[in-house]
Order: sequence, then structure tokens, then C-alpha cells
Amino acid sequence: MAVKDLEITSLDARKFTRRGERAQIDRLDQNSTVSMILPIDDSTADVEFRFTVTYGGVASIRIEGRLLFTGDARSLAATWREKKSMPNDIASEIHTAVMTACLPEAVLVARDLHLPPPIPIPQVKFEQQPGAPGRSTYSPEVG
Repeated sequence: MAVKDLEITSLDARKFTRRGERAQIDRLDQNSTVSMILPIDDSTADVEFRFTVTYGGVASIRIEGRLLFTGDARSLAATWREKKSMPNDIASEIHTAVMTACLPEAVLVARDLHLPPPIPIPQVKFEQQPGAPGRSTYSPEVG
């Protein structure tokens, strides 16, 4: 099973505040959704997806696209048609591929809209390390 040929077909970003306005971003949500799975042949399926980032009521970024999944395509499409779900291992692989492709795009769009990036930024902390007496050494700790 593999994901190949992922392409972005649509990108929509909206900011609901003006630059300079103090808007509190109380939530930052990311969501990856599969909207349709269609078999191309016995071993290939066309999977349509949507990736969204929501900054509370302040802004949103929506990226849509498609990818090709290789594996048991007929069975996957039939399961999707009946239950609107996928086996966990396939779902994990598809959603990981979507997040890997869309998250960097969302970071660039967020920068253009003057929004915080939709990824956690590591916090750098400096702590004193035990060293020779009378000598202090510091090293950054990323947490």
C-alpha cells in the first residue's frame, strides 16, 4: 500500500480581522478529511481530501486536493461507499501524506496573512548546568 501523486487542487485562505486589530486566537485547529474515494482500477484509487486550519473566529485556511492510493482499491472504495470509513492503517497512511504535503503550504499562507504558523514552535530555555565551581555554563534546552 502506498500513496503517490498527491496534488493540491484548491487553496482558500480568509482572515476576518484587519491588520493591526487585536484579535485573540483562542483555538488553533487542524483537520484532515477524506471526501471521496473512487477506484480507478483493481489496484489504484483516487482519493479526494480537504485539509483545514481554523484560527478560532479570526481566520481559516482550506486546502483541497487528490492523491492516488495503490493497494486493494476496489475493497477500499467499497468500504468507503458503505461505511464512510477506512481501515486504520490505510487511514493513517493517507492522512499522514495529506498533513505532510499541506502543513508546509499552510505555514506559508499563514505567514502571508500575518498569522501564527499552524505548528507548535519549540520553546528554547536556558538552564544552568552543573560545572566546575565558580564557573557557570549554560546550554539551550528545547522543549
